[in-house]
Amino acid sequence: AKKFVEEAQKPFSVDLLVLSKTVPANYSIQWEQIPSVLQLQPSAFDPKHDRDYRSGPVHDSEQRRGNRPYYRPIGWYRHALSVIDKYPGDEHWLGMNNGPGEWPVAYHGTKKGAVSPIIKDGLNKAYVDAYRNQVVNDKGREAQYGIYLATHCNKGADAQRYAETFTVKMPPGMASEEAAYKVVLQCRYNINTFTEHSWTWKSEPFDPLAKEIRVYKMDGVRPYGVLLKKVNQNAEPNLTGVWICDDNEHNVQDAGTYFVSQFGEKVFWFGRQYKAPWNFANVSYGTLSRNDRKLSILWGDLPLGHNRLFGRLILEISPDYQMMVKGNGSDKIFGGTHFRRVPNQHLDKFEVDANMKWSTTTNDMSGCWKGNDGTKYAIGTCQNQIYWLGIDETNKRSHIGVGTISGNIITVNWGDIMSAQERFHGEIECQLQSPSKIIVVNCICGPFFTKELTKIS
Repeated sequence: AKKFVEEAQKPFSVDLLVLSKTVPANYSIQWEQIPSVLQLQPSAFDPKHDRDYRSGPVHDSEQRRGNRPYYRPIGWYRHALSVIDKYPGDEHWLGMNNGPGEWPVAYHGTKKGAVSPIIKDGLNKAYVDAYRNQVVNDKGREAQYGIYLATHCNKGADAQRYAETFTVKMPPGMASEEAAYKVVLQCRYNINTFTEHSWTWKSEPFDPLAKEIRVYKMDGVRPYGVLLKKVNQNAEPNLTGVWICDDNEHNVQDAGTYFVSQFGEKVFWFGRQYKAPWNFANVSYGTLSRNDRKLSILWGDLPLGHNRLFGRLILEISPDYQMMVKGNGSDKIFGGTHFRRVPNQHLDKFEVDANMKWSTTTNDMSGCWKGNDGTKYAIGTCQNQIYWLGIDETNKRSHIGVGTISGNIITVNWGDIMSAQERFHGEIECQLQSPSKIIVVNCICGPFFTKELTKIS
């Protein structure tokens, strides 16, 4: 077998390339669609202080800011506001070491139309002030007005009553035409002008530790970050995830592992040997018929495995989208009959043996290729069909490509797989300049980054 890592700085950096759940570098693509909806200007932000909390631990430990409890906004992305020089003479309010003058952290969920006015002019007094009388009795008339914050972003400030869901039109090639978001402001508050109260809004799930913070000085709250989170609304059943396949025809349990991505009716996968006695790696592309719950796909092996087979497969899907069974009309050469969904944590353990397993000739396109952007490609061909797995040089993104070859023109449908966050898909048209060079001449839809592929081995 040939190494997949022979030439050009070794196309894969290690023999076993781990494809793990990582934060994709494409978040800016979706963020570009949002400022116009929130009526924000780039000058309002300080990107060097952005923070991605989306991949943080679900059960995060309590931290402290301003000597008060601080609960991080796990699952959200913070776009930092430009506030460093906004308050002359006060250099300590935004500290992180609980020193003198440091203000604690809390959250304020809001509607999309309120974000811009708040950033420009600050938060207004609450119209519904549940604790007003109690605080005025304790603090006096100076506390008659209050701004409300929440100690928790999740199951707190993100309640629909405060942080109303809004939709954003997404660019071509995204998994859907629109995406739903919530927005919460991450704030600091003056430790000398607040009172703390029990959580009152209990019509939605709330954290048992959540408290309401009432700040009774109108200049006592300083937003310093816009938190965004993508939310699912009435999501239809979806095949995206990790699946295990049994081969009942050959009495093999857990024969292969499959990594599936669905975009509307389009479905892509990458499959590889798990416990099967035969060595294989394949990719597929097909369409889902929701009416009769059938998935029709074209699949082809890659030179990452010994098998070199290609064919058509029809899978019948269970009503809960947790199982798929090989149906009538499928080619018999596919070694698998029953698929079942497994937890996505298997993504973290997935590895690809990067050695080429096929012997190829000079005119055979199958083999190891490298893109001008550093993406590595394992390509398999059969007659007029082409199949590939592409992995970028940072190992953060991977995609499947399946297409047809007509003369020197190659048309490929592609889709991202194995990403914990945003996934993209699209269609490209390529020109085969020689058996060792492919040029991408047209991105029909979707953001495809490689422009030229060169065969390595």
